[in-house]
Formats: sequence, structure tokens, C-alpha cells
Amino acid sequence: KEIKWPESKVKTLGLWLSVEPEIAALLNYDEKVEKIRKILSCWKYRRLTLLGRITVLKSLASSQIVYLLSSLPSNYNALNQINKLFYQFLWNGKGDKIKRKIMINDYCDGGLKMIDLFSFNKALKQHGSRNT
Repeated sequence: KEIKWPESKVKTLGLWLSVEPEIAALLNYDEKVEKIRKILSCWKYRRLTLLGRITVLKSLASSQIVYLLSSLPSNYNALNQINKLFYQFLWNGKGDKIKRKIMINDYCDGGLKMIDLFSFNKALKQHGSRNT
């Protein structure tokens, strides 16, 4: 029996692979942005404190992209979209009430340990390169 090979893309180990890296990145990141959007919409109307919302972002939303960020090149357009989703969720769609630089600080520095998506991405990239 003859094996049929996919011509443009294939999904393996949870990631889309393609002969064109732009298509693979687009498929992977778009899929995760949509998944994060759905997760946050499920939690949107629950009466959570600010710390509760940060916990949802750190445990449920950011965990969706760990493997993706550590395996693929960064897609800063998608990271900006995800960051925007995070802060819209955090502030119920209204503008920021506390500066983002303050929010990511430790408690002892007046912050709430909010995830900094770009530092998170950078840390995952550095961790991955050390193991190779």
C-alpha cells in the first residue's frame, strides 16, 4: 500500500509543521491565540479579584503557549495579541488602572507578580538554547 505524504502541512506533537515556516508559525500561533481567547471568555464573568485573574492568566492561559514558545521562533504579532488579551481580561476590557511595569513587580516592590509575556518568551528561548 502506498503512503500518502501531506504536501503543505502536518500536525505532530501538537505543532503544525510546514515546508514554509511562515505558514507553520501562523497556524500555530493563531490556534493558540484563539484557545486563550476561549479560556478567558469562560472566566470573564466570574467575580474574581485582581489576584484571582492573574492566577487564571498564569495557570490556564500562559500554560497554553509554553511548548509553542520554547519550540518555535517568536511571532511578536501574536505575542502582542495575547498580551492585549491578558490585560483586557485583567481589567474587564477597561483601560489599565495600574502601570504594567508596576504590575509585573514582586509583592515587596508594590506589584502583583503579573506575567510579563515578553520576558517569559525570552526566558523560554534561553532555557531551550542551553539544553542543545
